[in-house]
Amino acid sequence: MDKLGSGPVEIESPFQSVTAARWAGIRTGLGAPGAVLGASFIGYGTLARASGFDLPQSVATTAFIWGHVLLRADGEEAVERATIAAALDDWSPRPGSEREFEVDAVCTAYGFLPSTDLARTLGCELAGDVVAHDQDMQTTVKGVFVAGETTGIGGADMAVIEGELAGACAADLAADVDKLRRRRVRAASFATILEDLFGRRPGLATLADADTVLCRCEDVTAAEIDAAGAESPAALKIMTRCGQGPCQGRVCERMIAERLGTPARFNARAPVRPIPLGALMDAATDSSSTA
Repeated sequence: MDKLGSGPVEIESPFQSVTAARWAGIRTGLGAPGAVLGASFIGYGTLARASGFDLPQSVATTAFIWGHVLLRADGEEAVERATIAAALDDWSPRPGSEREFEVDAVCTAYGFLPSTDLARTLGCELAGDVVAHDQDMQTTVKGVFVAGETTGIGGADMAVIEGELAGACAADLAADVDKLRRRRVRAASFATILEDLFGRRPGLATLADADTVLCRCEDVTAAEIDAAGAESPAALKIMTRCGQGPCQGRVCERMIAERLGTPARFNARAPVRPIPLGALMDAATDSSSTA
């Protein structure tokens, strides 16, 4: 099994695979071995608590290749080979550094992305990949507050503090808001560590060639997206059905935006998650019976 990517999850999941399935030869790609395995700063304690694994013991039985990206996975009816390459500072592959391995499975993940669709349906603006907000967690829509991953991935401790701060400000309570603000600033240091170590870098976008499928729901390739000539995800959605599948663009919209060279995203609409048609029919029936 090959495990490629960046982030603490990429360190934990191979260990769980080894425990559950007795797979060997696990390798992980990008990351900072000194920072993650050195284990002496604030982030490690949070990573260890969240992951719940014994890092030193697991490291002893796991092979690592740091600083690599996955170029391709090949096989006939299932994956059989994975080709990796050393990554440059922007995470683009260094020419001539390719290495091939026989594998049974390949898992990839690079960085973290917050879920912002619910806030976007209310008209809240984004600041990069997160919901824009002030120091009291109020968004660009007056009276709408956010907390947790929508403000950036920073762990459960920061989410709890943000929830307390947002709740106090939304309810206009006589809480010690200044103290909550200071607590959030301290907790945000872990979010900064995560982004510095594992934040997705622009060179990854160069890994997609013309035949790479960017919208998996509708099977739309990079070449088809380029040929469409669209300037926004919304226009591309009409021309190629990109983002019209079950995930409604949640998986592919950042890659699509990068390909188009725009910060825009697909329009977020309710329902924010796929729901069975029967649930809508039941809701309509319940509504008519109580009318």
